[in-house]
Amino acid sequence: ACVEREKKKEKLDDKLKGYKKSDTDGLKDFIQAIKKPRAVVILVKAGKPVDSTIELLRDVMEDGDIIIDGGNEWFENTERREKLCKNLEKKDENTKDEDVLKEDKTFNLDVLKKVDESKPYLYYMGMGVSGGETGARFGPSLMPGGSLFAYRTVEKIVLAAAAKSDDGTVCCKYLGPGGSGNYIKMVHNGIEYGDMQLIAEAYDILKNIVGYNNEQIGQVFDAWNGKKDVDLAKGGTGNTGQLKSYLIEISGDIFKKKDDIVEGKEN
Repeated sequence: ACVEREKKKEKLDDKLKGYKKSDTDGLKDFIQAIKKPRAVVILVKAGKPVDSTIELLRDVMEDGDIIIDGGNEWFENTERREKLCKNLEKKDENTKDEDVLKEDKTFNLDVLKKVDESKPYLYYMGMGVSGGETGARFGPSLMPGGSLFAYRTVEKIVLAAAAKSDDGTVCCKYLGPGGSGNYIKMVHNGIEYGDMQLIAEAYDILKNIVGYNNEQIGQVFDAWNGKKDVDLAKGGTGNTGQLKSYLIEISGDIFKKKDDIVEGKEN
């Protein structure tokens, strides 16, 4: 449905094609059409849907291809899937861990053998993604982790796709092996949700203890965000900006939004 909607909205009929999950031949044709080394990004609900998608891809991908999970998965699941997709183990238990990868970070097949001969060996990345609908249109913050070879293969693509800050800094950086990218995304979410809790508590205090209406609360948040044209009803310069952030900014805008649905209600 999303593909069909975007075809009409963006006039992309000749550029987008959907492949049904049950259409194995269609999925195989799609994978085969990608230039090697193939890199496929999956964006599905965390948990079992990711495992199911990986199994579909393992049936049609080839040795050396890359899977990138951008679904903000639990980092331990990412490490489990990386091991599954690697599908390699040491030929000799005495082989040192540092010898299983070559200098270019590809698998050293001289010292490794397949666990399951019927499946390919794949490079795997877990990549945290943040940005919501704005990120989808103008670039998200990307937190890749896992195979360094996989990252180097797609580095130019993810750097080009990522958001850019006002000073030109690209919001993407390789964060380390295993589930590092998803772990950092988890910390990112923890900070964000903590901020949201503080915003909710600040609103409660300003509304129910101080007695501000929503317009005044919006002005307080504008002041915290550093807007210079703020004139608070009850003191404050409106020019500190110590809490300047996206969440504070949009909260201030939301508080000043009039309710055009419920009649007789203030804001």
